[in-house]
Amino acid sequence: MDNGKELVYLGNFTGSAAVIKEKMARLGRGAWTIVDSFVLAYFTDRPRRVKFVNSVLGFAVHERLKDRFPTVPMPALLRGSPPINLQIDGSTYIEGNVPLPELSTLCALARKLSARRIFEFGTLNGNTSYHLALNTPDDCEIFTVDIPIGEVPKLAQDVGDAPFRRREAAAYRWQGAEVARKIHPILSDSARLDPGPYKSSMDMVFVDGSHSAAYIANDTALAMQVVREGGIIVWHDYLVWNDVTTFLQKFSADHRLSHVAGTSLVIYQSS
Repeated sequence: MDNGKELVYLGNFTGSAAVIKEKMARLGRGAWTIVDSFVLAYFTDRPRRVKFVNSVLGFAVHERLKDRFPTVPMPALLRGSPPINLQIDGSTYIEGNVPLPELSTLCALARKLSARRIFEFGTLNGNTSYHLALNTPDDCEIFTVDIPIGEVPKLAQDVGDAPFRRREAAAYRWQGAEVARKIHPILSDSARLDPGPYKSSMDMVFVDGSHSAAYIANDTALAMQVVREGGIIVWHDYLVWNDVTTFLQKFSADHRLSHVAGTSLVIYQSS
């Protein structure tokens, strides 16, 4: 109840009218994405032009494979859960940080799991690691790997990753915070990372590093090695980056994935 009004969930209507409406909406979203990308591509810079071309080339593939796995209104782990109080610090946000709805979902999953060991691919300024540290038990350890600034990547990167690779060194978001003791940064190209020390021990793995086909495949293979039985892997940027989307749609042929509605998050639970 809110101000005397009650919200009632009516469920999903799957009749023909709803199906047609959804297809038209998807077509409209696709058309808008192409137009928007076109404007950005040809009036900004080369990375956006290349990303636009890749998006157009990948559109047919995405449409053909879009039904490989479901979009769900809420992660299965959180269904039926009592209210979860989260700690969110919005004082620092830079381009490339995970948006609030997705950050809240990640923190809620970590809370639900009572995660003691978390591994993250892609640190940037450490905002995600910092918030995971705020919302996990005192004995939690968070390992976050990112390629050192200036190091040449071993594998091919998406051209759209270039602005993040060129960023200047900045303080991690957790520096000076009490939870900093929980976070262990790993300065390494993930393509050169030895998973041995972390194997089969992670309650939660977050994949948000480079967005190229080569790196998403590499980081996913590592994630599958370090996640424990019953733990989860969460990917970021599904339906945002072309190679990430294509990879996950194909990966789902052999793995049970779910996409969280209203986000770019895809979840897999190890068994």
